Amino acid sequence: RVHGEFTHGSQELMGEVEAVGRAFDECQQRLAALTKEMHAKEQLNQKLLSEQLSAEMIKTNTKQEQAVLQRRGDRLQEIVDEQKKALAETQKNLATLTEDYKAKRLVWEQLEIAVEQYKRSERDAQNTLKDTKAAAERAETAVRETQAQLAAAQAELDERTTELRNAKEEIVVANRKLARTKSGASGGPDPATAELQDELRALRRAINCSICTSKPKNTVIKGCAHAFCRDCVDRNLSSRNRKCPSCGQKFSKDDVMTVYM
Repeated sequence: RVHGEFTHGSQELMGEVEAVGRAFDECQQRLAALTKEMHAKEQLNQKLLSEQLSAEMIKTNTKQEQAVLQRRGDRLQEIVDEQKKALAETQKNLATLTEDYKAKRLVWEQLEIAVEQYKRSERDAQNTLKDTKAAAERAETAVRETQAQLAAAQAELDERTTELRNAKEEIVVANRKLARTKSGASGGPDPATAELQDELRALRRAINCSICTSKPKNTVIKGCAHAFCRDCVDRNLSSRNRKCPSCGQKFSKDDVMTVYM
């Protein structure tokens, strides 16, 4: 009987030990699964943090580019205003020269009538007529030169107006891209971010000199209106290769004009 009770107790004990072992194995499996899950969550958190930092950097760079574009747009507006003032002054000078020309033309016509009326003083009248004609020719030459200057000033004003309008459109596009970047920064990477970066790089290429690609355009060749940086234009002049790098048109030092963008 004692032996039977002992055997029965041993069997129960072994059963409990096996149950404890199985429970221990299950605990270990759960612990391993929880550990794996914790590592996965840590990796995911690190990835999300990296993406958030990248989005913040893109947003900061976009704001800086927007500020630069705004400043350049303001400067272009100032240049346009200055050109408008110069154009108004040129028009005023043209009106004065036109009136002067009309007055001299009238004197010339009166002198011609006087020549017919006073043939006895033909020599003196002819000398006076020659002087008047020379003055009229000089006035006509001055009018033609002023008209050419007016046309050049108008063309330059149109070009600066176009540049200003393009700069403002680029600022609007940058603002829209910045708004999309802000809206996508909290929910993960925005697909438009890469496109915005490409457009910003393209904008930098358009603003920088096409020869050295590192300095901003600040010098215009008046004859063809192509723009480059001052260093590249000076290098072109000093080497006596005085042709526009873009179109090949010849130019001199007097054909170069500095612009402030």
